[in-house]
Amino acid sequence: MMVAFIVMGVTIFIVWLVLRPRYPEFQGESVSLTNFSASNSSSSITGNWNFRFSVTNPNKKMSISYDVVQCLLFYNPEFISETRIPPTIFYLI
Repeated sequence: MMVAFIVMGVTIFIVWLVLRPRYPEFQGESVSLTNFSASNSSSSITGNWNFRFSVTNPNKKMSISYDVVQCLLFYNPEFISETRIPPTIFYLI
């Protein structure tokens, strides 16, 4: 059992050395809010939020694929809104 763990650990370490995996880099580029409206009677806030961001893959030997992007909006600890970008598959090479 001990030999199996050592062999598996060495194998994982070698794969890590060869691939050097890193997290993708996310960068926010712009944020805009249009058609903003606040109502005291119904305690609601409405508006159209537009976020522009870029994602970069620093891995040269691996690609990354996404099938859903989920966006959540918080103000302090309060949850405000949620949306999902339609399931379009795209790849970062």
